[in-house]
Amino acid sequence: MVDLTSTLFGQGRGLTITNYTSTRNSLRLKETSEIKTEYKNIGGFEAKNVSAIIYGYGELSITNERSRLPQILSGLEDFMFWILKADVMGSAITSYTINSRIYYNYEFEGFKQVSFIPEDYLGDDPEISGSNRISPLTIDVQSGNPIRTIAQDHEASTCPDPCDYEYCYDGIDNDGDGYTDCFDTDCTLTCGQGFIITAVIKNEGLGDVKYKDNTGKSYKLNEITVKVPNTWSHTFEIKKDDVDIWSFYDNTDEDVKEYTLNHDYINETMNDNECAIGESDLCNLLINAMQDLWLVRGEETRIKLGFRKPLVSDVTIDKVTVLGDFSYIIDTRDFGRSIIIGVNI
Repeated sequence: MVDLTSTLFGQGRGLTITNYTSTRNSLRLKETSEIKTEYKNIGGFEAKNVSAIIYGYGELSITNERSRLPQILSGLEDFMFWILKADVMGSAITSYTINSRIYYNYEFEGFKQVSFIPEDYLGDDPEISGSNRISPLTIDVQSGNPIRTIAQDHEASTCPDPCDYEYCYDGIDNDGDGYTDCFDTDCTLTCGQGFIITAVIKNEGLGDVKYKDNTGKSYKLNEITVKVPNTWSHTFEIKKDDVDIWSFYDNTDEDVKEYTLNHDYINETMNDNECAIGESDLCNLLINAMQDLWLVRGEETRIKLGFRKPLVSDVTIDKVTVLGDFSYIIDTRDFGRSIIIGVNI
């Protein structure tokens, strides 16, 4: 038996394999060995739908005694195990390198503050902060800081009083709603500085996010949501080239807006027949959009949203929150460790 006692498979985030052992190092006919994997959730979220498979056992028979767990809460440990049996004996010793592949669902969340100043502000740049909850996927929200809010010129109103809409720089409440010029929500796009928020999602864990593995199972980044203050106006939907891949969800919280990119939403938009015969540029673009969400270890993807914020008279600091969920796969083979069982005559 290869002794893997107290082996920690890296110091990754989220669900980590802490121990991987077998009870025998060699088997005779009809003998059995227990393969056991132990896990600890060292991340900040619940690991859900945890399952594992054992592979590389060749002609040995295997019984799944405990290969699926509904959850492992943050900070807690659990285990799975299998029984291997030598039902057939050859004429020579045969060695097997036995590995496991672990699947689970997890989440991520991070935030970053963004500062806004008037166009004529001359003071020091305001201090901002940000952080991530521990997860295999991490978030870095990027934007130029500080952002100066700059008024744009606009012609005065010439329409009857009241107007159907607000002219933003004539000092008149044109539409009669009690709000004048830049204080009217009609002027949000005009009375503010456009800026870009970029969410950089990195896979810093020990496994991969990928659409399908060699068992045919799908493990992917399912959904990403960007929450911004309700006073911001989004200036355009995020696009993959010319294809809109964002869906906008209203919510009951009046203080925030949510912009959600949903993997299933993209997938349902595709026409399989058209994609199969290659007649649709739309399909190709959507496929590319989905591929951007495949995050092999060490890779990252970037998602951009454009916004405007109303003019400010002093320094203001707002918060951007990015959160999402994904399916993850860890393969013990990737760590160069295995259990060898020699089968004797």
